[in-house]
Formats: sequence, structure tokens, C-alpha cells
Amino acid sequence: MTLPIFKFLIMALLTTAIMACGGPVKKNAALIEAESALVRAKTDPEVIQHASKQLDDAEMTLRKATKAESEEEMTTLAYIGNNEVLTALEVRNLKQAETEMVRLNEMSGQLALQSRERETQKVLAEKSQLEQQLAELQAEKTERGMVMTLGDVLFATGKADLMPGAITMVMRLAHFIQQYPEKRLMIEGHTDSTGSAAFNLRLSEDRANAVRNVLLSEGVDGNRIETIGYGMSKPVASNNTAEGRQQNRRVEVIIR
Repeated sequence: MTLPIFKFLIMALLTTAIMACGGPVKKNAALIEAESALVRAKTDPEVIQHASKQLDDAEMTLRKATKAESEEEMTTLAYIGNNEVLTALEVRNLKQAETEMVRLNEMSGQLALQSRERETQKVLAEKSQLEQQLAELQAEKTERGMVMTLGDVLFATGKADLMPGAITMVMRLAHFIQQYPEKRLMIEGHTDSTGSAAFNLRLSEDRANAVRNVLLSEGVDGNRIETIGYGMSKPVASNNTAEGRQQNRRVEVIIR
């Protein structure tokens, strides 16, 4: 065997041995893209804050990919590393969504609180207005409800006809009651013990109905009004004195 042929055979054997042993494979497109994705992710402070473990895993996987001994191994590791980067981004997105949900819940709570405060203020204002209007009607709070009393001096003597002053008061009552459609009225007629029981019963009924008629003429729904006459059966004072009898001659309007 001549020397040149021997040298060629030696070189061929060495080349074959080197190729058989293998070595680092040149970076392919999959690895380059995965590394670029990792670099971009590491520039996001929120990814670093919330997904540092996933970034570390991706970096370790891609480091192994750079040392792959075959194209197939490099592509597989690049794919795994890229998925780990995507996982890190998803962790960031979930954290952002949680933060936004907390913010919206807090905002919703604040809006609900403001709404409740406005509703409370509205209720208080309505209550204050109601109390003022009832005070103007000279209504008194009782166990039966607010009671507005029309005394005997507001009726013609022994009759059911309302005097002008009484009509004005009843018209004010009508205006008030129309503002509160949920409220109802019970109108009770009362007399003193002068005269027969039958006469006083009829007079008390007629006076209660006289008040009802004024309310109806002012547009109050009749279904919201009840009337009853008690005659002399429910005195609030003694009938033995003129003053007591005057107190007993009355029409009471219960607002409830």
C-alpha cells in the first residue's frame, strides 16, 4: 500500500469517527424563535413577577436545546421551551385578570355603597318631608297611625256641612295623600251624648262622608278611603262639661 492511499484511509476513518461521535447542531429556526420568545417575555416585569419559575424552566430547556446532538432533539426541546414561555405568559394573563376582577369588585362595592347612601338619603328626605307635611296637617302619631282631627267648630252646628276652614284643611289632606299612593285613609265620625243615639250615629256618619266627598272631589281614589260613624260611643273627654262635649264632637282621619 502506497503512502498517499494510507493517508486517505486514515483521514476517512478519522472523519467517520468524528461524525459518529456527534457534536453541537447548528441552531435551527424553531430554537431561534423560542429563544426570541423567551427574551421578549423576560422584558415584561409582570411576567418576571408572576411567572419566574416558568421562565426559569423555559431557559433551562432552551439551554439544553443548544447542546442537542440532532436536529430532531433540538426541535423537540425548542418546542417544549416555547410552550414553557407561553405558560409564563398565560400565568401573567391570569394574574392580570384576577387583579382586574378585584378592581372591578372594589369599584362595584363602592358603587353599591354610594347607591345605598343615595337611597338612604332619599328615604330620609322623604321621611322628613312626610313629617313636615303631617305637622302642617296637625296630625298626631298614635298606635292607629297618624291621626288628623277635625273639630266640631269646623262643622255647622248639628249638621254635616263643612265650614270653609275645614274644607281648606281637607283639600290639603287630599294634596298630601295623592303624593303617597301607598297610604290609605280611615275617616271616623264622633259626637257627644247630646240628643238620641240614632241621631248622633247618623250625624257622625254624615260628617265622615262629608270629608270623604271633599277628598273625592280633589281626585283621591275612593278605594283608598273608608268611613265609619261611631256616634257618641267613643268619647275622648267627659260629656258632663261643655268643653268635654266639644272635644267629643269631632271627625278623625287616620292616615296609614
